[in-house]
Amino acid sequence: MKGRFIGENGLILHLLLHQARYRQYPGIGMLLDQEKAYDRTVFQQRVSPLLFNLALEPFLLSIQQDSEIVGYGYELDRIPRFVKTIAYADDVCVVLKTQDEFTRLQNHLIQYSNVSNAKFNQTKTEAFSLNGNKDADWERYLLQHRISTYHTKFSVIPFRYLDFCMAYTINQRNVIQDKIFHEVKEQVNMYSSRQLSLRGGATVANTLIMSKICLKSTIYACVWQNKRPLVSFSQLCLPLSQGGVGLLQPATQHLVLQVGHLHHVFRPTSPSSLFRPLFKHHMRLITPAPMPPELSFFVPEWRPHPLNHPTSIVNACYKAFDHFGIKFDFSGCSLATSLQLPLHYLFQSYPTNHWLSRHPKFLASNFFIYDSRLRLKLRPYLFDHIVTDVEEQTQLVPNINILVSQLQHNQNWHSYTSTGFRNLNINWTLSLFSSIPAKDFKTFWSLPISLPARNHWYRAV
Repeated sequence: MKGRFIGENGLILHLLLHQARYRQYPGIGMLLDQEKAYDRTVFQQRVSPLLFNLALEPFLLSIQQDSEIVGYGYELDRIPRFVKTIAYADDVCVVLKTQDEFTRLQNHLIQYSNVSNAKFNQTKTEAFSLNGNKDADWERYLLQHRISTYHTKFSVIPFRYLDFCMAYTINQRNVIQDKIFHEVKEQVNMYSSRQLSLRGGATVANTLIMSKICLKSTIYACVWQNKRPLVSFSQLCLPLSQGGVGLLQPATQHLVLQVGHLHHVFRPTSPSSLFRPLFKHHMRLITPAPMPPELSFFVPEWRPHPLNHPTSIVNACYKAFDHFGIKFDFSGCSLATSLQLPLHYLFQSYPTNHWLSRHPKFLASNFFIYDSRLRLKLRPYLFDHIVTDVEEQTQLVPNINILVSQLQHNQNWHSYTSTGFRNLNINWTLSLFSSIPAKDFKTFWSLPISLPARNHWYRAV
């Protein structure tokens, strides 16, 4: 189907697992196994695959329209959304939050089997934990229904969906990588023994090897084998007319694949799918509220986040975006938006040895605040230590040039440190409480305050 990509289904499940781990969302997913799916349709003719797909659609809709099945629930733009099924041909993944939903699913399976002649093999159906943790209750419940395969983060190898490996941990990812490396190496050795021509080796590498792995050394060995003298990899990637063999660049192929994912973020006119809202929700969790979720692509300082696990595809998307060197013009942002940015984004330039270079995540809101007339001003405890020969009332937006000039030339600003900031913050906080009489403090501590709140107040005072 035009505008559709099988990889999106794998990405949906990939993002769902990462979000569920971050949110500690309960539940399982089930990879349903149908016995000879396309052979059991009513008419075993050339149109049977089409008939199968038509028969499967009501089954998927019955799950989607069942209000008692929640699946994976999340909220985007204040609208509740749910991922209940992910399907491609006869590969169906169903997401369940509770054991009651499992019972509902069994009823839908029975009804579908009765009208379509389809048969589900319960013993070959696989289950996996959404958040990666092993749930003993779910494990026992699945065994009672003859489902013995239950994947978690404690499994040795990751489970597969549509031949995409879903790794919970780095160790699982490394295990499957080593396995693929070994399989590809055996393939390369086999093709090398056939003494393929250069163009034949390039065709094999472009179609069979690079579909599994994009490792330069392996691809080079497949094409050039042990020939002498050696040539550069970039030379082999040139077109035939320029002396190359038309070998694909692995880095370019990987980049193009990630750019396809970025279209869902920056091209809202592309065909709708489950992937786009889920991916937007993913970025919403990463980007500080109330900033637009796409902004973490332009502000690298926001990217370190528990969701950006080493196994996450989002890291590759960031890398692809950075490849194009796109910069966002923050000069048109509102003051509210500007205060949520790292402080160095508010300056067009500053010396390379400035302290801001050492603290790229330092927020502008740590330095600036709104005054009562929605104007930008320095925080009170910073003013006297950064700006000189300027009264505090003159540092408002109409005279912002004065403030900028001070920040550019004042030595206090250039020599400012994070330690100095913390000390000033503490001293200013203490000065607020120094004017409070002792009897008022005694009255305050005698109030019925919960223990967690009392601890916070004790640290503050």
